[in-house]
Amino acid sequence: MKRQLYLITCTLLLLPTLAYSGDAGVTNASPALTPPDLGGLETTFSIIKLLVAFLVVAGVMALVFKLMGKFGPASLGKSGLIEVLDTRMIAQKKYISVVRIAGQDMAVGISENSISLLCPLNSEQKKEPSADNREFNQAMETAERTEGRQP
Repeated sequence: MKRQLYLITCTLLLLPTLAYSGDAGVTNASPALTPPDLGGLETTFSIIKLLVAFLVVAGVMALVFKLMGKFGPASLGKSGLIEVLDTRMIAQKKYISVVRIAGQDMAVGISENSISLLCPLNSEQKKEPSADNREFNQAMETAERTEGRQP
């Protein structure tokens, strides 16, 4: 969206400059060849032509942006069997991503030159803590209770 606003703003600022830049410094050699002075009518037609050209360019730009959103590379990941759930940077140019492929969650390591499967993630592992975790949690609860009794 920012890019579209930037392009439209640049177009608005540059079109009048480009339209009138060719007229600067033009002198006619013979007064007989000068067109008749029509007053403000010629300027009005120039402004109308400029606005029509701007609307055509803006319309073409809007159409291109719409087609890029529909058929561009960003739209390829929207539908299909692969979904990126989360990505975290662990070092420069090194990431760990959790992806869902065909309904199965996986942890994937991504570096500059390779992608490797770290481990498949089961929904059962997420819900039920392991035996080590239960022992640790019990030890922490016991420590909290004993600490609370001491004045």
